[in-house]
Amino acid sequence: MSTGQRGQRRPFEARGLRGLALALLAVLALACIPVRALAADYLLDSGDVLEISVFGMQEFKRRSTIDVDGNISMPLIGEVKASSHTLAEVRAKLKELLASNDAIRSSDVLVELVEHRPFYISGDVARAGAYPFRPSMTVRHAIALAGGYDNNRFKVENPLLMATDLRGQYEALWTDFAKRDARVRRLQAELDGKDSIDAGDLRGVPISAAVVEQIAKLENEALKLRTENQHREQAHLDRSVELADGQLAAIAAGAKNDDESLKIQMAEIGRVAELNQKGLAAANRLLDEQRTAMLLRSRQQENAARASAAELAKQDLARKSVRLAEDRRAALTEELQDALVEKAKVAAQLQSVGDKLLYSGALKAELSRTGQARSDITIFRTVDGQQATIPANEATPVMPGDVIEVLTKFDFLVATPRQ
Repeated sequence: MSTGQRGQRRPFEARGLRGLALALLAVLALACIPVRALAADYLLDSGDVLEISVFGMQEFKRRSTIDVDGNISMPLIGEVKASSHTLAEVRAKLKELLASNDAIRSSDVLVELVEHRPFYISGDVARAGAYPFRPSMTVRHAIALAGGYDNNRFKVENPLLMATDLRGQYEALWTDFAKRDARVRRLQAELDGKDSIDAGDLRGVPISAAVVEQIAKLENEALKLRTENQHREQAHLDRSVELADGQLAAIAAGAKNDDESLKIQMAEIGRVAELNQKGLAAANRLLDEQRTAMLLRSRQQENAARASAAELAKQDLARKSVRLAEDRRAALTEELQDALVEKAKVAAQLQSVGDKLLYSGALKAELSRTGQARSDITIFRTVDGQQATIPANEATPVMPGDVIEVLTKFDFLVATPRQ
């Protein structure tokens, strides 16, 4: 084996020796505890070992393990139900059965629990499996017996090589996460009518502070440009509405003048008609005055049509002005939803790569130091014939037959901003 290979294996061998030492200490400590019943009302079950003796009959003394059916086997009386009973109940039952047997004169029976059924431990420990129970055990003792905490789920043959390959991905994903987080903040600020984003939380990500500042600067510039464009578009619509009002006013003024001119023209037609009847006006003059009146009526109709068109145009501009804000908010909401989805995808990738780095040992020491690594411990225990799920910690007492699940979790992502 080369020197480099021996150097790579040394940390794992040392960790294995430390785990073995912890387990030995735990076993020695527990071996000093006398084996006795947990309590007077302790219910026996499969796997418990009983020592049974009869006063004055040394040959009758024997040890019997409760089988999977919950029975113990005794000479002369056969199988006796023991599971779900206390020691006192089993003793009374044996005493009753032996007293009814002619071959046994004395029925002074002693029943002792000499070995409890095992408990089981699984998950992120060095050696998962079944272990003998000892009174006064806690989860801390159980984990020590199992060799201590260890993340076996994602172990690889060469974690250092995997860490090297993943480190670049990890840092690139953090940069991508910061960019997408900044975009979410910018869209939220735009929805809220703010003119800048708060980049304070972004400074907590493990990338260069200069990169974070640049990301925040670019997003603030984008926010400023989009806000200015929206204001310009709104100002253009407002100016167009003002122009439409001016056009309507001009059309109304022209219509008023045409109405007055038509009144004067109709009066002139009447006067010319009188003169024509008296022979004082030329015959074609009356016809000219009537043509002029027709022209004025035509202009009245044109003014009415222009006023209607201008009013419709003004109403359309007003609707556009209202829709501009509504459409902008709807578009921003959709953009924000898409940005949140993309951010969540990057967060999931970051969690996956981070987990692999953690299990390779690249980040374990750092996270343990900062308190970002935690162990979730759950005990599965049969209570009154039903399985109960019990949240636990290292100080939680262990009972015979318990199944202890240990899962290590890591909280290394920055907090997601409130949406």
